[in-house]
Amino acid sequence: MLGVVGRPLMAAALMVVVSTAAFAQVPASASLTGVVSDESGGVLPGVVVSAREQTSGTIHTSVTSGDGRFSLPVAPGTYVIRAELSGFAPFTSRSLTVADKQSESLAIALGIQSYGETVVVTGSRSPEALRVAPVAVSVVDASTIESSPATHTGELLREVPGLNVIELSARDVQIAARTASGRNARTTLALLDGRTIYQDYFGMVLWDLLPVDFGELKQVEVARGPGSSLWGANAMTGVINLITKSPRESIGTEAHVGVGSIGTREFGGLHAGADGRMSYKVSGSYYHQDPWDRPASLPDGTPLPSYTNGDTTQLKADARVEFDRTSDTRWRFDAGTASSSGIMLVASGPFDVDPLRQSYGSVQYIHKSTSVTGFVNVHTARYQGLLAPSTTSADSQSYHVEASDQRTLGRQHVLVYGGSSNLSHFDLSFAPGSHRRTELGVFASDEFAVTNRVRIAAGGRLDWFDTFGASVSPRIGVVLEPASGHTVRATYNRAYVAPSTTENFMYFPSSVLVPLPTGPYTLPFLAVGDENLERQTIDSGEVGYTGRVGRRTTVNVSAYRSRTQGLINLLVAELYGPSDPPPGWPLPAAALAAIPLPKLFRWTSIGQLDEAGVETGVDVRATSALSAMATYSWQAEPDLSGPNGAPAPFAVNLPPRHRFSAGLRVHTRRVFGSIDTSFTDRAFWSDVLSYQGWTDSFWLVNGAVGVGFAHDRLTWLVKSTNLANQAIQQHIFGDIIRRRVTTELRMKL
Repeated sequence: MLGVVGRPLMAAALMVVVSTAAFAQVPASASLTGVVSDESGGVLPGVVVSAREQTSGTIHTSVTSGDGRFSLPVAPGTYVIRAELSGFAPFTSRSLTVADKQSESLAIALGIQSYGETVVVTGSRSPEALRVAPVAVSVVDASTIESSPATHTGELLREVPGLNVIELSARDVQIAARTASGRNARTTLALLDGRTIYQDYFGMVLWDLLPVDFGELKQVEVARGPGSSLWGANAMTGVINLITKSPRESIGTEAHVGVGSIGTREFGGLHAGADGRMSYKVSGSYYHQDPWDRPASLPDGTPLPSYTNGDTTQLKADARVEFDRTSDTRWRFDAGTASSSGIMLVASGPFDVDPLRQSYGSVQYIHKSTSVTGFVNVHTARYQGLLAPSTTSADSQSYHVEASDQRTLGRQHVLVYGGSSNLSHFDLSFAPGSHRRTELGVFASDEFAVTNRVRIAAGGRLDWFDTFGASVSPRIGVVLEPASGHTVRATYNRAYVAPSTTENFMYFPSSVLVPLPTGPYTLPFLAVGDENLERQTIDSGEVGYTGRVGRRTTVNVSAYRSRTQGLINLLVAELYGPSDPPPGWPLPAAALAAIPLPKLFRWTSIGQLDEAGVETGVDVRATSALSAMATYSWQAEPDLSGPNGAPAPFAVNLPPRHRFSAGLRVHTRRVFGSIDTSFTDRAFWSDVLSYQGWTDSFWLVNGAVGVGFAHDRLTWLVKSTNLANQAIQQHIFGDIIRRRVTTELRMKL
């Protein structure tokens, strides 16, 4: 599939490069050299140093070696030097003129950047310091990612306040912001470099289909709270935006290989280079893990059905080409593919998914603050029921175009606006009545500086779907800066989840085994969608504070209250009865009066859910080599009601009331490592078949340590999750998660 999407995309990239042959490079006959260190004088390896020629816009890039040195062969000209490393404030030099055959040496010192000054884009769709964002935003930076023991996205983000993370099987991870997670967490939008990876046909995120490894991530931004006013459908309770490193930030050739417990095997590689205005990056990886153990019963002793659990094998490949046509204009081309296999939980139980595959191609044009992007996502899946003999398939293609721009009006207004269109084509065996969906959207947001210390952020988005019509998502907030380094915010947001194609058009005959005195009985049932299903909406208010204590400590607090209406659920619409027994019923028909057996399920949109919570965090950058963090989240028990305040005809998952995490990270020239601990309170689950119950609270202790050799060209890493080897079940139908230990060798070739 990468060939179908990727070859035309890379050909287009080549055409753009060839069409600009007139901008041939002047041969390098001068050089820029130097050493990059921290404020204490310690040298810094891995710093990306770039030199941009002021007249032509040509960029030269290098990465500092183990002794902090860099060398840039350049043509004579006038350059601006920039140095960047995660966790440090970027350095930008004054203009520097280099003559023919001249070598200019620089000594660059990078200062530690406080967490609150980290630049983010997800909160406003424009760059801003985290502490002044009008919504709650958390960031996991490259340094944290490098030393993390995580093997999947859930483990990487578990310490983010307000996120509920569960691991259900070797491949199945679900993440939800400010609400309970579940077997298909649907309320949090996931983006990769701003491109949606949300599966519209089912209403879920498949985290194992990311086409890149953790090592390619520059940072992960988590905007908590409703985000539809900027990002559109499905950003109901939050947005997770994974931002990758550019080719110039990845220059060189790297490889890694690892083995570990639970049958873990992994290897991968990356190569990136740059030549003048063009840069490129290619990567690929393989990962395998054996299945976890299955529980025989619910925590309360209720027996669970048995089935053969599945392992997971995951393949990824990705390519990226960037071309800086001028200093203000850039083209970017991406293509990638990912495949996976393993167990997936849905409302009707577990399914074995093989293959599970997604490919994409993307092209982006950027001129100053204007961006135009087009991409296509191609998805294929085959599902085999494990509790019933049902086989289903899903094939979908999404074609997306979007544009955005940013304008400064006078000295007081920063306006961000844009629009998007999406056309999806589906071939779903379980929803044969629909094959396409069309979406259109426009948005605008204005940040108005009332004074130097008071800003108002207001805006909204209008979306239209051919399935349910229009949806309006407004946002208004005020950000106060009573003192330098301290901000207080108050925000109101409305957001929504669009009904998936499955929920609108499902037609799925299936069956389930029911234990009877006469033995197991195969009960047939039918699940159907509702073409008139309304969207699920949320209205939320939030207040928050972010402040800098001293130079290197950042404190943040958020409190919110929200109301969700029109909860989308699969409910029993009709039961078998004495006058209408199921086929082959082995007992007297009169017995059905006392045994409620479902005949028909239907997707519905009813009910109201009130939720509230508090999130806190502290981040300390003690030195360039030592940092620490701690977070705490409290979520009130949701208040569920049905139509007109009546009791709801269904139960909902209940999130953990208390969550706590703390971590310590060390990152020196030769040694790096981390130790983290987290607590998750008990939680209630009711979203798989008819099973309901609580999972116990649990502690997790994770750690990693790495040592560099051979001038940092080799790094040996040992990482482990669940060091105490607790038997942890994170969902009543999920696997039993034990200790995972992996050893990994990283190579810079």
